[in-house]
Order: sequence, then structure tokens, then C-alpha cells
Amino acid sequence: MPRLDHLTVVAPDLAEGVAHVRECLGLDVPFGTQHSYMGTHNLRLLLGPKLYLEIVARDPQGIDPGRPRWFGLDDAAQVRADCTAGWFGLR
Repeated sequence: MPRLDHLTVVAPDLAEGVAHVRECLGLDVPFGTQHSYMGTHNLRLLLGPKLYLEIVARDPQGIDPGRPRWFGLDDAAQVRADCTAGWFGLR
């Protein structure tokens, strides 16, 4: 059976994602990493033994992975439009 391991907030950049989570949930998201193979980076907050809240965005210092990035992050205009509309997440 599949197991839920991440709840992901998709954002135009990490700062906006952090501000959104702080405003909506009153939580700070303390640590993260770069995904060099995807040209993205994230911040994560441990919610349970194997469950994370993740904020993910394109890494401005990242490489073009040569394949589509997760969560539609290649379409920066759509990610921006979704976030401007107040919807940080999958389309």
C-alpha cells in the first residue's frame, strides 16, 4: 500500500513558499537541500516519523535537468499565476 511521505507546497521561490506556510499555518520550515539532478531546492519540516511538509521551488543556481522538473516547475508563469491566486500546489 502506498504511504504518504511528503505534503508539498510548490512556490515560485523558497522565500514566498516560507511566507505562505508561515501565514497559513504559523510554522517555520527549518531545513532543506538542493536537488542538483532536478535544478530545484526545498525546505522541509518533519511532521511525523516519516512525514514531511516540503516547500519546493526552482533553484536559481540550479542546472537545467534536461527533463521536466517536478510539479510543473518548468512553467514559471503558471507557478506564479497559481501562487498569485493563492493556490500553492499542484495543478
